[in-house]
Amino acid sequence: MQHMKNKNGFTIIELIMVMIIIGVLAAVAIPRFQDIVVESEVAVEQRILNTISDGLETYAREKYISNGVRSWPENPFVALSKLPPDYDADLFVLSQMKDRDWIFTGDGNNPQYNNTIAHLRKSDSIAVWKYDPATGELDYDGTPFGPINVLHRLNATGGN
Repeated sequence: MQHMKNKNGFTIIELIMVMIIIGVLAAVAIPRFQDIVVESEVAVEQRILNTISDGLETYAREKYISNGVRSWPENPFVALSKLPPDYDADLFVLSQMKDRDWIFTGDGNNPQYNNTIAHLRKSDSIAVWKYDPATGELDYDGTPFGPINVLHRLNATGGN
C-alpha cells in the first residue's frame, strides 16, 4: 500500500484544540459583553437626566424672562424640546412599565413614588429619581444623576 503524502483537511486533535480556544474566548467575552450593556444603559440614563436638568434650567429662565418669576413644570419631561424615544406620557404606574419605558408618576396614588422619574432597565429593574416641581431639582445619588434607588418591578413597587 502506498502512503498518502499529501494530506488534505485537519486532524481531530487540531479541531478539538480550535474548539477549546473558541470556548475559552467565549467564556471570557460573554460576561464582559454583559457588563458593557449595563454600563451603556447607565450612561444613557445619565445623559437623559442631564438633558432634563438642563431643560428645567432653560424652562425656569424663560419663565423668569416672561413673567419675572422662576417656575418649573409639573412634569419635568415638558421642559425637553425632544423627548426620549421610550417616554410614555400616558403611563404613571411603575409596575406596568414595559419595553424600557421612561415615565413620570406625578402625584399618583402612592406617596412613596409621587413625582418620580423612572426608567425600566433591560434587567427588569426600575431606576428611580425624585423631582421637585416647586424647585425644579432632581434628586439623585452617587455618580452624577445616578438613581436614588433601583428596585425590582414586581416585588418592590408596592403596586404603584
